Amino acid sequence: MIESKYATFGPRFLAGIIDGIIFSPVQWVMTFAYDHSAPVLLKVVVYTVSDCSFLAYSIWMHGRYGQTLGKMACKVIVLDVSEHPLSMRQAVLRDILSVVLLPIGLVMAIPRILRGGDVNAPINMTTIDWIIAYSMYAWFIIEIVTMLTNNKRRALHDFIAGSVVIDKDACLEPPPVGEVNSTSRAES
Repeated sequence: MIESKYATFGPRFLAGIIDGIIFSPVQWVMTFAYDHSAPVLLKVVVYTVSDCSFLAYSIWMHGRYGQTLGKMACKVIVLDVSEHPLSMRQAVLRDILSVVLLPIGLVMAIPRILRGGDVNAPINMTTIDWIIAYSMYAWFIIEIVTMLTNNKRRALHDFIAGSVVIDKDACLEPPPVGEVNSTSRAES
């Protein structure tokens, strides 16, 4: 039986959709730069910022607040497995696959952009691009399988980082009645 505070699959999924919507303008800017023949150096800057922005957002928001805006909207929070605030190191570890693959992707994409290629067109993808894409897909499947097969609904990245996602309302339990009464008497 799963404790209700760990029943976060639906809210986490919705949070990912919300975060994707929040970042859709970044994708629109990149599409605009490619569709309107922007200068090559601008394309490099736009591609680099676009590729790095979501990862930086995810790491910073999790490390600082324990949640992205999507998780805030869905009322779930990422905590240390001891249910204390997440450290910045743990936030980086939660996104470790992207941290490793992002520089590889940039090193491969930037020279192609400088040569005038559209790195987003499937026809221009190299074997390594496809390997990275399928690796990300396999990672996603593994994340879902691990999340659905343990009582705390921890995904693979939660095991790597030593984190857990909980229903934020469940972690805001009211103090015992005796403590509330003794505090209010002391203030009177």
